[in-house]
Amino acid sequence: MPPLDTFAHRITDGTVALYFNCSRPAPGIVRVDGWANNPYYPRPIMDLELILYGVNAQGTNVSQAKVSTQSYNIETNEPSPFTVDLRTAGSEVRYDLVYQYWVGALAKMSRGE
Repeated sequence: MPPLDTFAHRITDGTVALYFNCSRPAPGIVRVDGWANNPYYPRPIMDLELILYGVNAQGTNVSQAKVSTQSYNIETNEPSPFTVDLRTAGSEVRYDLVYQYWVGALAKMSRGE
């Protein structure tokens, strides 16, 4: 994983820590590029999915893209990269990043903005 100071954003829920940057690599594309880590949890985080929503001024989702991390199981301190490319609709005023994963028999969902 690159040094933490190379990431503009960080989200953590106590089990998963996401480090990422946002960019516009081409017209009509928003990219969230980063790493997911399991810094403390003693069991693997499984099937981590990230969904990036483009939201308009009325609060409606007008675009979305979903990806999984490169690794299905993220063991303690074994980070996994991810890249989400969202094709925009053109009316977005903000972007919400939502993620979900399994730990044991429990599913967790969190939202980062």
